[in-house]
Amino acid sequence: MTTQSERGWNPHEYLQEVGRIQGAVHEFAERMLLKLNQKYHAGYRGWDDPDMADVIRRKLEDHAKALVDGDWKQAVDVANFAMMLHHLGYEEAIAKGAAILGKGEPNES
Repeated sequence: MTTQSERGWNPHEYLQEVGRIQGAVHEFAERMLLKLNQKYHAGYRGWDDPDMADVIRRKLEDHAKALVDGDWKQAVDVANFAMMLHHLGYEEAIAKGAAILGKGEPNES
């Protein structure tokens, strides 16, 4: 990956890049929603219950470890658990999951 400053500013290239990023995010979000809908119909509830945060954190850690070990099917689960914890305000749990993935602490946004 190169930086914009290394290549120079190109508005057409920028718009193409943004379009590809948006497409990838939307496609991944659709996979996340599909998995959440499957779990809902299987009887899973409580993703937004603060009392479930520790359970969700442990699931994030377990799925992140499996992802690191090469089980790429876990990516959607990792993203869903991170979204749940983010919604609940548990940024430190997300940071721990990111560390398991070898990414270190997430950037402040």
